[in-house]
Amino acid sequence: KEEEGEGGNKRHNTNTTATAATNHDTTNNDNDVDKPQSFDWLRTARFTILGSFLVAPVVHVWYGHLMRSIPGGGVSSVAKRLFCDQGLFAPIFTATFISCLTVLEHVIPDENENDGDGGGGGDDTNAMSAVHNHHGDVY
Repeated sequence: KEEEGEGGNKRHNTNTTATAATNHDTTNNDNDVDKPQSFDWLRTARFTILGSFLVAPVVHVWYGHLMRSIPGGGVSSVAKRLFCDQGLFAPIFTATFISCLTVLEHVIPDENENDGDGGGGGDDTNAMSAVHNHHGDVY
């Protein structure tokens, strides 16, 4: 019974995460200091794709596993979950997120990404700058 409910919740969580990623990027997209007064729909598409197909499913499964593996609400249980989440999962997931964002930048390139260097690519810091601008923090 519990697994049937999780399947429905997983779809709901994916839709909610996709909507949140889109809304967050849409409202913060105009804060890009490199392109004032411009809106980057491609960046919003990238974050929506990542929110829908990477963040939502992986985080849903991870936190479900974490809560089943370390149940309880006491300080010890919370500390163990916090250590596992921030010490083990977060570094791996952050690297995965930035790698996927970099891949999407090459699959869905910006219109003005070609910088004329003949190398066929744009600025290699796009993924980090997008994460920095998107979240307001440097990861």
